[in-house]
Amino acid sequence: MARQSAVIHPEEKSAPSRVSVPVSDEMLREIEARAQRAGVSRSAFLTRLLRYGLEAEQQKRDHFTQKIRQYRESTDPGEVERLGNEIGKMIFGQ
Repeated sequence: MARQSAVIHPEEKSAPSRVSVPVSDEMLREIEARAQRAGVSRSAFLTRLLRYGLEAEQQKRDHFTQKIRQYRESTDPGEVERLGNEIGKMIFGQ
């Protein structure tokens, strides 16, 4: 399977950077098809996708921090156990 490079051009006009990311031919075809459906360039689509991924990662971190805070502040043994189990699953998987 050949590998292609998808070049990402950030949409921000203040300090554009260029990043080359190796992707499979299959992934490149999907990126191009989705960009076309969205009516944007491949680079704009990849920039948007990266932004969404970063936002999702931050939301995941915020959710984890919230659970830790609830765990530390809880005085209900049942809730402490439930939150401990949730946090354990977040750390170690299900």
